[in-house]
Amino acid sequence: MTSVSEAPKRGSLGLFDVSPWIAILPATLLTFLFSGYAPIFNNNIYHLPIMLESWNLPQFQDDAFIQSLRNFSSGFWLLFSGVGHYIAPRVFLTVWLGVTHLAFLAAGLHFAGSLGYRNRRQLNLFVLLFAVSSMTVGLTVGGGGLMLSNFSHSELANATMIFGLSFALRRQYGQAAVLTCATFFLNAFMAVWMIAPLLLLAVYQLSAGTLSVSKLLRDGLVGSAVGLIFLLPPLLNIVNNPELAAPLDFSYPEFLWDFYPPHFFLNSVPARELIKLLGLLLILFLSVRFHGRKSMEFQMVALGAVAVIGIGALVPEVTDARLVLNLHLIRGAVMVAILAPLSLALVVSHWLLFPQNTFRKRYALMLAGILIAPIQLSPLAVLVLGYVHIAERRESRPKGRTDRFLHKVAWGFLALCILAVPVRAYKAIRISNDDRQAVEAWGAVGTWARHGTPAQATFLLFPVAEESPEVGFEETSMRGIWFAGKFGAAVMWSPSYYPLWQSRMMAFTRLTTPQQRLQFAQLAEIDYLAMPCDRTVTQEPAHREGPICIYRTSMATGYASRSGGNLP
Repeated sequence: MTSVSEAPKRGSLGLFDVSPWIAILPATLLTFLFSGYAPIFNNNIYHLPIMLESWNLPQFQDDAFIQSLRNFSSGFWLLFSGVGHYIAPRVFLTVWLGVTHLAFLAAGLHFAGSLGYRNRRQLNLFVLLFAVSSMTVGLTVGGGGLMLSNFSHSELANATMIFGLSFALRRQYGQAAVLTCATFFLNAFMAVWMIAPLLLLAVYQLSAGTLSVSKLLRDGLVGSAVGLIFLLPPLLNIVNNPELAAPLDFSYPEFLWDFYPPHFFLNSVPARELIKLLGLLLILFLSVRFHGRKSMEFQMVALGAVAVIGIGALVPEVTDARLVLNLHLIRGAVMVAILAPLSLALVVSHWLLFPQNTFRKRYALMLAGILIAPIQLSPLAVLVLGYVHIAERRESRPKGRTDRFLHKVAWGFLALCILAVPVRAYKAIRISNDDRQAVEAWGAVGTWARHGTPAQATFLLFPVAEESPEVGFEETSMRGIWFAGKFGAAVMWSPSYYPLWQSRMMAFTRLTTPQQRLQFAQLAEIDYLAMPCDRTVTQEPAHREGPICIYRTSMATGYASRSGGNLP
């Protein structure tokens, strides 16, 4: 097996001679062609009120969801609570989105160095493949995010997590401990996911004699002591939560099934997603063996990631404990989703730059195409890697005409995949543009609400298509929202919110016609109803914003309480 540190023959690849730590800067910009850009979207529904400290405003004193956000335990949001008073939220989120993409690529590059890859040209090619791969963007199995169009602290924690595992590969457990604590600071349960990979890797290194117990303990203790600066803020917030150990009068697993089951239950994941996970696992373990002397250590990390998913599948069968289920163990599949394309991109870049191994180079061309092609083609990597593995074991390689034919096929396939890259970028940009436009439309509704309604007014929102109206409205309105499905996350840190969320969720899902919605809003004394305009509604809207009509409920005699409210 060729050593991963062996230098390829020099050629005319001058562009690839720059430092890979510089190359990740333009590569970061490149990633947005495939992730898209939506400055405020999705889970920012939790972050906007924290940035604006909305819980201090009079109109939110009785808003159970907004008040629960005081217990949101991410250290990142504890640190930046109130930042919206000094910088526009979307500017803040955009800056951190760029940092997140940059940190993700940097973590992958550091991991490559930990596996022994040193050649500058190969690392630059790896960064390029890793940045443009269809396997490193969007959501993955279990709902974990990779490189997204919008910022969230969990995606930033992906980088600290990979950095931590990377330092462990270098047997630098002091730094690994600090990065684990930094991951805890960003997202506590993601730090818990790291335990299995770190444990398996340390045990292997100890058994192989490459790590001593004294060094592990010394470095680990020192790193943990330094890491306390990251560990303590979220830990104290969690411990000081008055509902931390509160007894539950409802079934917590049933709530999770109603809220977002793929984070917690493997048997809730659709079959096509399970097949995707299986494909990622096969890509990871088939490619791991090609990393030279570090292959076994990488394999221990991979096995640890798989163990998290396995434990996550078993946990709901043996316990209903809220704090255990809140570890989101199925969402831990994001580790596999990161390691698989990382490993494959390293294998491809290594094979392509070693022309003396023509057999591997043929298939590296195909694998490079698969990496950059639409995600639907990624299972082909399993077939290619499997064939290479079998052919090398049997020492049966194509020769003569067959070899020349495969050479042409490989280049042709790569050319087709390269042609598909602009199509991928166009689709990603179009989707994110649609997302932005939806947010802007509801932001305009929110702007009207802020200037045209009393501060205590409450709104019931229904989407025009499949968008989430709450984020755009929340950014600009500073008005109460009667219900949003995503508000259910608050039950995880404030279980007393469950009865209110569950009752409103059941009521909300029954409202399918404009007449039902208007009648319900009137009877529940919700002040305003915003929904797609409909000719069958005879009441004149108080305001119209494109396809969205806002109605003042005629029967309301007061303002509905966000902590209680009236249900007909």
